[in-house]
Amino acid sequence: MERLLGKTADRPRYGQLERNGVTFYINKKGTKVIQGITAGGLFKGGLAPASQGQRYGYINTSGRFVIESKFYWTDDFNGELAVISLLVPISSEKTEGT
Repeated sequence: MERLLGKTADRPRYGQLERNGVTFYINKKGTKVIQGITAGGLFKGGLAPASQGQRYGYINTSGRFVIESKFYWTDDFNGELAVISLLVPISSEKTEGT
């Protein structure tokens, strides 16, 4: 199943799609430009929250992680700030500090 999640907040340069639990970004021609993301958000200020597994970080418009995937959850940037979560909800998952 495929669903269009919406245009990115930065100049409508990419559309964000989800198919079978995988998020990818397409350009105006419909060509995949960023793929291999299991969850992603909207680009704001050139960065988008993204995950390739259990942890979240931020990718740039080239799809490269520029803020390491080490957070439990991340939100879109609002200006120069973004809300993130370092906490893991009650679970059997072991967490370690760096």
